[in-house]
Amino acid sequence: MDWSGARGCLIRHRDSLFRRANVVGCGIGYKRVGGQPTMEPAVCVFVRRKLPPGALRAFDVIPGRLDGVCTDVIEAGDLRLLGAGARRPGEGEAVAGSLQGPERTSRRRPAQPGVSVAHFLVTAGTLGAVARDGSTGQLLILSNNHVLANSSDGRDGRASPGDPVLQPGPYDGGREPEDVIARLLRFVPLRAGPGRVENQVDAAVAAVIADDAVIPDLLGIGPPQGAAPARMGMPVRISGRTSGVRSGSIVAMEVTADVGMATGATARFVNQLATTPIAQPGDSGSLVVDTAIRAVGLLFAGSSSLSLANPIQPVLDALGIVLVG
Repeated sequence: MDWSGARGCLIRHRDSLFRRANVVGCGIGYKRVGGQPTMEPAVCVFVRRKLPPGALRAFDVIPGRLDGVCTDVIEAGDLRLLGAGARRPGEGEAVAGSLQGPERTSRRRPAQPGVSVAHFLVTAGTLGAVARDGSTGQLLILSNNHVLANSSDGRDGRASPGDPVLQPGPYDGGREPEDVIARLLRFVPLRAGPGRVENQVDAAVAAVIADDAVIPDLLGIGPPQGAAPARMGMPVRISGRTSGVRSGSIVAMEVTADVGMATGATARFVNQLATTPIAQPGDSGSLVVDTAIRAVGLLFAGSSSLSLANPIQPVLDALGIVLVG
């Protein structure tokens, strides 16, 4: 499939699309008709809510084609980081606990990917994977910055190397010192606010306090088999703290999206993967894997209509790690 036309169109029109009311993201994907994907490449435009053209200013209406490339307007709601306690659009109550029972929210030793974990000042997210430092070989756990490093930009004092990481996370009853499983090692700063500084990953690692405190097998799925690039339409799965094992598919790539943070700020992410809705609040940090259990992404955000993940290779590169399988 030749995606060059859609990709070039997206690059040329991205800034203009974000100036239109209601737009929260854009990327490339297959044009959908009646909810089913066709084989026609399209510029996907994610909006908070689909509205009839008569309810919008003329400038805010997304044209059916841009430079000859078809567009696909997709209702996405408000995109948010998916830490435990986050609300989905239209929900009156936060998601409390796990939909899968206590095996994912209780204290587990050894712990494994798919269970509750968090920085001591955070609610809870998901232990995504076990990894090793590419330089020292130190055993680490991988999740999001907003799970392991309290959404820190690296200068705000919200988190520092050495901070305790609890399993389960505080939202699920984790306490110091008995539930400390790791200590924050490093993270990629999260940038938000005016100027829309662009983020590529929401990722952090913590050094485990004992090698026998974790095992690499994804709960309910099995050990990861390395990493692989994502592709359009690829079937994927996660093992998440809240949702357990959930399956879906990749619906858009090279996505730019504005994502609400727990701090109330908005962060812009670029070059992301969008999937069908496979995640709930608390699933942040889940490893996204293909049918061969190869890692393709790190889940971090979403809504009731779609989920967002960082492509896995930029995560590994930014943190200098290799996955353990």
